[in-house]
Amino acid sequence: MSLLIQQCNADVFAALLFYKEEYPVVGEKLLQCLQTKEYLFQLTYIELLELYLALPSKIWDGKVQHLNLLFQSKQITQHHEPASC
Repeated sequence: MSLLIQQCNADVFAALLFYKEEYPVVGEKLLQCLQTKEYLFQLTYIELLELYLALPSKIWDGKVQHLNLLFQSKQITQHHEPASC
């Protein structure tokens, strides 16, 4: 199994980098945590809380049962421009 940071989708990764810019110490600690753990059940309550604070509600609704969805896909939300004629 790969590390959690490698499993997260692109939207989550971008949000984590933005969070690190806003809150460097806490953001770096959260990134280090995701770089050392392979499974979601290894996260502590505090780490889950930090992850909740780092991710906007449009990415994660805060429900633990939906957390695994953030670490299943490498897709990023894409906005397609209409084709010009």
